Amino acid sequence: MFRGTYGLLNVARSSPYARMTSWHRPALGWCKSSLPRMSTLAVKTRFTKNHEWLIVDNQGNGTIGITDYAQKALGDVVFVEVPIIGDTVKKDDQIGAVESVKAACDVYAPVSGIIINVNEKLTDDPSLINKSPEVDGWFAQIKMTSPEEADEWMDEEAYAAYVETTKDSE
Repeated sequence: MFRGTYGLLNVARSSPYARMTSWHRPALGWCKSSLPRMSTLAVKTRFTKNHEWLIVDNQGNGTIGITDYAQKALGDVVFVEVPIIGDTVKKDDQIGAVESVKAACDVYAPVSGIIINVNEKLTDDPSLINKSPEVDGWFAQIKMTSPEEADEWMDEEAYAAYVETTKDSE
């Protein structure tokens, strides 16, 4: 049984992957994924209460997506609306939507900034969110105008605890 969320992988605390830095853990699948190539290192991963994730690099860019927990709650995703490159957004602005056979939900910007890249593959294959929500199912990249906003969100450990309390209340 896996316990704990480390990076973008769920691994046992005793696993050798648990001792890797947050950059190395996602890199196990990163190189073969459709995530945009970053010439910089990922500095931190943050999670919102709306179950979005944000990977921040050391140049002030962030990659946004929805969590595995969110995609499981949605079920089979059938439609994704991504933002428009060049849009300026503020924290908590709606930047897109995800529709499934069960429900629809909006995707919100976890930080303020300018959309610099979107995952066009999602419009052709929305099921990428179900297959790989935290790697191939990334949503958009944003050039953050207020990088400190990312610090307001939960780290991996706090998000795992939040999900557990959410499950308990269901």
